[in-house]
Amino acid sequence: MDWIKSYFNYYFKREVVIVNNGETNKIEENIEDSFTIINNNNNGANINNNDNNEGGIKIIVSFDGGGMRGIVSILLLKEIQNILGFDIGTNCDIVCGTSTGGIVTYAKLFNVDNDEILRLYCEFGKKIFPSSSMGIMYNVYEESTLCSTKELISTLETNFKGKIMSDRKGFVVTVAQDKITAEKSVKIFANYENPLTHLHDDDKTSVVDIIRSTAGIPGLFHLYENDKFIYYDGGFQYNCNLPIALIEASTLFPNATKLLFISIGTGYAKNDSTNYYCSNDLTDDRVEEYLNQCKQQQQPLILKETDDIKLKLKLKNQMLGGIYDLIKNLYNLYRNYVNMTDTYVVLQEFLKDHQLDDHIFTYRFDVPLEYDISLRDSSIKAEQEMQRSVYDYVNSTPSFKRSISNIKKLIELNNNK
Repeated sequence: MDWIKSYFNYYFKREVVIVNNGETNKIEENIEDSFTIINNNNNGANINNNDNNEGGIKIIVSFDGGGMRGIVSILLLKEIQNILGFDIGTNCDIVCGTSTGGIVTYAKLFNVDNDEILRLYCEFGKKIFPSSSMGIMYNVYEESTLCSTKELISTLETNFKGKIMSDRKGFVVTVAQDKITAEKSVKIFANYENPLTHLHDDDKTSVVDIIRSTAGIPGLFHLYENDKFIYYDGGFQYNCNLPIALIEASTLFPNATKLLFISIGTGYAKNDSTNYYCSNDLTDDRVEEYLNQCKQQQQPLILKETDDIKLKLKLKNQMLGGIYDLIKNLYNLYRNYVNMTDTYVVLQEFLKDHQLDDHIFTYRFDVPLEYDISLRDSSIKAEQEMQRSVYDYVNSTPSFKRSISNIKKLIELNNNK
């Protein structure tokens, strides 16, 4: 633990907060920014898998925020499941989300199927995000907010409280404002401990409050707060959370053969296609080349036992220096994204930095919408437009089926290791 403290002090010049049984210890007082991971495991389950140090392909599924446009994410999940034959949201190593993507994330951690999520989303969306002027006026009168915080809390408690969480790793992104200094920092609420940073559970934070923290938009809802922080929607800094997902996956699975990122958006207006459109062609080319190499070599993804032992001994000797370099590089990349609030800016920068990385495959699925749908638009018209747009995207985009087919082949290859 001491070497981690000194390392963070030396390289990062920032605050790392350790939350341990309610006690908070600061590693450094003079900070440039804060990046705190708060772990949450309300069920007391053993979340740390035993295969973290093994090789193979690790799958990370990431959900953007977007309010009611989260319907797009759920519909895309359903279409991906139809081709794969299984739900990628419940068959991955890490599932993560921002804002309403955090709701989908926790639904997957509780093994809620996509049809049920879609039904719940549409049902409670109409209560939380009223489309009529009378509904908005009622919320303003009753709660002094445009949307119903009471309905949000009630719905979350009904659907998540008391349920048993799966052993998959998951996290959501939020932005916390210090009540004393007013400084804002990115935080992660997770259901696991990161073995590298040894950050411990925050047992005081419930799943309901975690989701409120990642989806807290001032004016729309009453914000969740505790003694030290006021929590804002994570989308203010990381609506697309791929950079954080990379940091988490790289430190949790340092020996992974490949990191497979599947990023799912919430739709964008057609007029913004120039900025938001993201082709998977380059990733597909790289994946197909990799699959062909594996086929030609006729070798499993994991080395033979004797070679594997030698490699582990070598890694053990090099681990300290390797971890130093890894975190230093990842943190430098992370800092570049901190002020990029637009989803497409973060996404494009991430792809520019990592699309050609040998150990990373990144897929992005998102659909153009005929018009710009507001994040609180719960109207039938908006719902129908999202359904139509996803249908058109899936059935008129040849690369979609190509990409899902390649993802399926990677998973099958990994399962047959």
